[in-house]
Formats: sequence, structure tokens, C-alpha cells
Amino acid sequence: MNKLDYYKKHQKGTASEFLAMSWLANQGYYVFKGMGGPIDMIAFDPINIKFINIDVKTIYHRKNGKMASNRRPVKYDFIKILNVDLKNNKVWFNQ
Repeated sequence: MNKLDYYKKHQKGTASEFLAMSWLANQGYYVFKGMGGPIDMIAFDPINIKFINIDVKTIYHRKNGKMASNRRPVKYDFIKILNVDLKNNKVWFNQ
């Protein structure tokens, strides 16, 4: 991977995290950016008084039209995956 590809990948990840934070805020959550590790951000639900640890995953589209992501299995059951599709501007939690 050359430097340009590395920066493009980093930019997509950053854009996905900002879209995820915006989506969560619009859903009524208070969002706190993580400081590294497996948790990208923490969302607080003020109605249910509950914290959610979130790992953001960027979805990409293959040439055949199917969606995929570079997702490693989450080792911890207290981390929820939040998928972000930058192409279609969509965000959703894994079920």
C-alpha cells in the first residue's frame, strides 16, 4: 500500500466516524469520541440511562454491487458494531 492509498483509507475512516457521530446525535444520543483501542466512540442514551461502546465499520461496495467491510470479529460482547455506508449516506447497527 502506497502513502496515497493509506491516506485515502484514513480519510474514509474519519468521514465514517463523523457521519456516525452525527447520526447518533440526531437519534438523541450524547456522543463521546474514543481515545483508541477497540472502542471508536461511546454513546449515552439519556432516556434509558445507558452507555453504548461503539466500533465504527466503513462499508464498501464490490464491483458486483454487494456490500462488504473489513470487519474483524469483535472479541467483546459489550462493543456494538455501527456500520457506515459513505456511498449512500446510511448508518445502522449490526443486529
